[in-house]
Amino acid sequence: MVCEISSLAGHAIRGQHSGMKLAEALAERGSLQKDLAWVKDQFAKIARGPEGGRPGENPELMLERMEDRSRRLEHLVASINITNLSVCDAGGRSMRAQGRRAKSDRAALHRAQSLLHRRTHDH
Repeated sequence: MVCEISSLAGHAIRGQHSGMKLAEALAERGSLQKDLAWVKDQFAKIARGPEGGRPGENPELMLERMEDRSRRLEHLVASINITNLSVCDAGGRSMRAQGRRAKSDRAALHRAQSLLHRRTHDH
């Protein structure tokens, strides 16, 4: 099943992310993360002191770029997380419902194991 983020995350994804496929969102997330790592590396180089006494990049523009990318990444990650929680299986159950069911099944299994253990040790 192909997931579209647009109908799942409400206001966090309207506009720029509207209709974006999950795979596209994941690719953009990777790109933003790489870009942010590059900007942080540039800031580290400036902090160490540029060769020739002048930074190669404008720190103010880099800061604006970092803030913009960070905001985009924050909204994108929220949208991806909401999408992942909203994905349905072939039976129409959401991943969240499947998680609750798995937790319930695990608890039932533990109860059955405990009961079996008591029965085998009581005899």
